[in-house]
Amino acid sequence: MILIPGKEWRPAPRAWKRTVAKEMERAFWASLSDKEFILGEIFYHPYWIGKVLTSKYRPLFGDKRITYYVVCNARDGSYLVLHGIPRQIEAEPAAARLIPLLVTQAVFEGKIMREGIETHINRQFIMGPPRAKSEGSSLLYIPVQEIRARWKKYAGEYKTYYLNVFTGRIERQ
Repeated sequence: MILIPGKEWRPAPRAWKRTVAKEMERAFWASLSDKEFILGEIFYHPYWIGKVLTSKYRPLFGDKRITYYVVCNARDGSYLVLHGIPRQIEAEPAAARLIPLLVTQAVFEGKIMREGIETHINRQFIMGPPRAKSEGSSLLYIPVQEIRARWKKYAGEYKTYYLNVFTGRIERQ
C-alpha cells in the first residue's frame, strides 16, 4: 500500500498534448497537427513529506504554533516548504509502476529537513527563529502519465515524456 493524493484528476487531452508539443519544440507555442501522441501507462513519482511543528513565544498573546511541511522530490532532492498538503489516500498499484527512490529517508530527515528548517522556516519569523520539532516523514507518490510523441513527417522513434497529472508539467526522470 502506498499513499497518493486524494484529489481527483482527469487529464484534458488538448491540455496535455499542448504541454508535450511545447516541450518537443522547446517553444512558448506549438502546433498539434504535425505530431502524433500515444497515451501510455500511469507511473508513480515519489516525494518525501516531513512534518515540522514550530512554536514561538509571544509574551502578550501566548505561543504562536504553525505546522509546516517539507516536500522533497525523492528523485533529485529538490524541495519546498508548504503550510498545508492535500489529504492522502491509500492505493495499491503494481510494483513495476513505482519509480525508484534516489533520496533515502535518512538523507531526507538528516540533511534536507534541517536545511528546510534553517533556510525557509526560520526566516519567516522576525524576532528570531522558533522552536522547531520534526515529527517524522512519509512517502507520497504522485501519479505521472507516460506519453509517447513524435513528429508525423519523420517516421522515427517515439520520445517518452512523463506528465504530472496534477500540475500538468513534464517531470524529469
